Amino acid sequence: MRYRVFLPLLLLLSFSLAAQPITEKLTVEVIDVPVFVARGDSAVEGLTRESFELYVNGKRTPIEYFEAVASADEATTLRERRLFLLLFDVAFSHPLALPRAQRAAAQLIAKASPADYFAVATYSNRRGVWFAAPFTRDRAALTRALRSLDNSRSGDPLAIVLTASERAITGRFEVATESPRDIQLAELRRAAEDQIVGLAEVSERLAALEGQKHVFLLSEGWDGSGGLLAPSLIDDLTAMHRRFHSSGVFLHALDLEGAGTLMADDGLRGMTHGTGGKFVARNNLVTALSNLSDSLDRGYRLGFRPVDAKPGYNTIEVKVRNAGRVQVNHRPGFSTETESANVDDGLYLADVVLNDVPQTGTAATLALSEGTLSVRIPMREVAAQARKAELLVYAFSADGKALMYHREVIEVTGEEEKIFAIAMPEGTKVAKALLRVDGELGFSKVST
Repeated sequence: MRYRVFLPLLLLLSFSLAAQPITEKLTVEVIDVPVFVARGDSAVEGLTRESFELYVNGKRTPIEYFEAVASADEATTLRERRLFLLLFDVAFSHPLALPRAQRAAAQLIAKASPADYFAVATYSNRRGVWFAAPFTRDRAALTRALRSLDNSRSGDPLAIVLTASERAITGRFEVATESPRDIQLAELRRAAEDQIVGLAEVSERLAALEGQKHVFLLSEGWDGSGGLLAPSLIDDLTAMHRRFHSSGVFLHALDLEGAGTLMADDGLRGMTHGTGGKFVARNNLVTALSNLSDSLDRGYRLGFRPVDAKPGYNTIEVKVRNAGRVQVNHRPGFSTETESANVDDGLYLADVVLNDVPQTGTAATLALSEGTLSVRIPMREVAAQARKAELLVYAFSADGKALMYHREVIEVTGEEEKIFAIAMPEGTKVAKALLRVDGELGFSKVST
């Protein structure tokens, strides 16, 4: 029997996971195409199905369904929510540019809709994409992550719980510790290749999350001059773009240098445009971030049946009629060969806990009374699946602050029900539990 444990894998923070996605070929019934139409920095509203033309592999294709994407304030389902990953590029940015980007990101979060979800991460050549905070609406947690660009010292493997001092939100914006020498440790072309691979991997981690998914890369970018854009690097970019398409993720980039040179912007332009995302080069980062977010506030969703799709990769083109001069951003392609989402990934697990994502696996039964959480494990069902199970419990206050976590590795020694009594911290109003048995996940929740 196979089993996995939470803590040794550093599930949220690392890409190196025990569970690998299983590639499977399937017949795609309906392809979803998110489309964002902007005039200047403002989203264009009021378009209808008749406003759009959809082409697959260059051939006009009927639009099977059409809907306007709700504003963040109007979103009522996981599918409608907006997910923004603020990704700070340590490898290709001057250390003095990063605090300016951190402050601009903090202002973006402060003015954003309370319904928007943000995550904070860094990219470096040493450890790839490293998450300081998962997708959350906890502004204190996000502010801490932006100030330190590192994970919490609480030891929580999903980076949900903060220490009391971290939640106090004090101190200045700090530069990630690996920043000053990161790019010096890697040859430039290899460093660019590593970044492209790292971005492709993060798009796969976002694949299992529902919502409108956007990555904001804050970077000075790598210089595309001097032969850096060699054929092998272009091949890597193409593969990265297709993985973003498959995951339904847009990559946007903001140049921390402002209006840089054309060649210096080649890396950022090349990475973003192929995903359907936007490239922004403005000196005022606060305005640039705000305008980019606003342009993605409302959009449209087109759906079609790929009856004439080719095996493998297929292209998508969307045109807008009778709307004047507008910018159209959309998913540029899809594949008939997809990879199943990795639900063992820590980013997904954190989303389940924070946002009550339903699961189909065996779940624990919870009862919360007088500061104690009773957790009942149905051992008969567990024993039929594996010899070990993992339990991860979180306590939350009434306003959604994560107060503590508790982990148990459960040995299957029989089929009698096992009961755990776990002391909850003062102020606990909600408790949630993940029970993982041989790769299957159960989720339960109780409140007072």
